[in-house]
Parts: sequence; C-alpha cells; structure tokens
Amino acid sequence: MRSQKIFRTALLIADTPHPNIVEKYGDYYTQFTKFLQKGVVSSKKQIALDIKPYDVTKKEYPSEQELLDTEGIVITGSAASAHEDIPWINSLVEFVSSVIEKRPEVRMVGICFGHQIIARARGGQVIKNPLGWEVAVTEVSLTDIGKEILKTNRKSVRLQEMHKDIVSSIPPEFSNIGFTEICPIQGMIKDDHVLTFQAHPEFDSGVVKEIVNLRRDKRIFSSELAQKYLTAADYDVDDAWVGQKCVEFLTGGIEPGVIDS
Repeated sequence: MRSQKIFRTALLIADTPHPNIVEKYGDYYTQFTKFLQKGVVSSKKQIALDIKPYDVTKKEYPSEQELLDTEGIVITGSAASAHEDIPWINSLVEFVSSVIEKRPEVRMVGICFGHQIIARARGGQVIKNPLGWEVAVTEVSLTDIGKEILKTNRKSVRLQEMHKDIVSSIPPEFSNIGFTEICPIQGMIKDDHVLTFQAHPEFDSGVVKEIVNLRRDKRIFSSELAQKYLTAADYDVDDAWVGQKCVEFLTGGIEPGVIDS
C-alpha cells in the first residue's frame, strides 16, 4: 500500500454555530473536517489532511513559522457580514490579503463569508443583496470558466445556500465561476491559488433546517418562506463532488472529470 501524503491545512473559523447545531452536528471544525474528508474519499487520492483550527474572531492566526508548513487555508462561513467595520473582520481581511499577495504557494478556499472576505480583501465589493435571501438547495449555473476550472461539462451544481450578503463586484485577477438569478457571483477563481464558493457545501440538510427554524422564530423568515426553505433543504446536493474539487485544489490541482446531468 502506498503511504499517504499529509497536507497541512489551516481552518480559519469565523463563527460558532448555535448550541442546537453544535449539539446535533458539531462545531465548524467538525462540520468542515467531515466535509473535507468526504472530499478526500471522493478524490480517491492517497492523501490525508492535517486540519488545524484557528478562531479568527479571537484574532487567532497561523504564525509565520506555521505558514511555512501550511499548504492550504480554508475560511468558514459566519453569521457576521464581511463588509462590516469590525476589528476582527478587518484583521481577517488584512491577513487574507497578505497571504494571497505574499504566499503564492499557500492555496486558499473560501466558503460563503470566506468567499466574501477574499473578495473584499482583494478589491471586490460585498453588499446586502437587495433581492433578499438565498436559502437551502439552489441550482448554481456554471460559467464557461467555472466548467473549465472544475473540469466538468455539467451546466450547474446543486448546493445548500444560506446568505443575504453577496459579492457585487469581482476583484482584479479573479474570475466568476457561477451564478444564480439573485446572486451573480457564486464563486471565484484566481489561477491555482484561490477558489471560493458562495454556497455552503459543508452544511447537512439538518444544519440548514436548524438555521431556518431559528430565523423563523426570530421572525427573520416568515412561516411560509421558512416552510419553502425547509422543503428545499432536502433536495439532492452535489456536496461530495464540490468537496472533492476543494480537496483537489488544496492539494495541488483539480483532476479532470465529468459529472453527468
């Protein structure tokens, strides 16, 4: 049996889920570890991810020495808004911009809030979507660049969503990989260096349902809208395939492959 190559990955955690979610599905470290390990299995690579968490809300980051041993960085989602002028968010923006600029050997993946932070850090714009929320399983159309980068002839992927903020303008040197009717930038790519998704491929349907119910109770979502989202949360998703693509990207390049419709 071939020995596994270990890839050291820093997980920048930007939030703590509600206690109900932590109890049933785990914190973000648990959820992302499960998601990425699913991607490792799908990739069929003889690799292992050594994932180390950092709580960026407490301004925890890899040291300069740790960065020398780090091959990939993943930035999680958050209930916070990436465009807010808050000290820990501003620090995260500065860190991300510095790593992208000075550490081309460290690949980076951003999910939802992470996607938006990367856009802000490199000159893009993040705003509240005037068209409202995008929640639960959503069909994301792929751009030609998206299909080329993700090595697929499929026109779209289905992923869990949970956001109202969007990237409204893309940074220089980045390309858009997907879009929906109400969110024109569903992910970005910069060479073999940075990959982002607006969606939450790490979310199980149960996590989405918990968030929907909590926001319904707070009257953020109406009962009618909440029911629509609860139903949509159970639709089929392409989380394992996106996890595979994230793992392949973090570990040296996306392998050619095709998803059937």
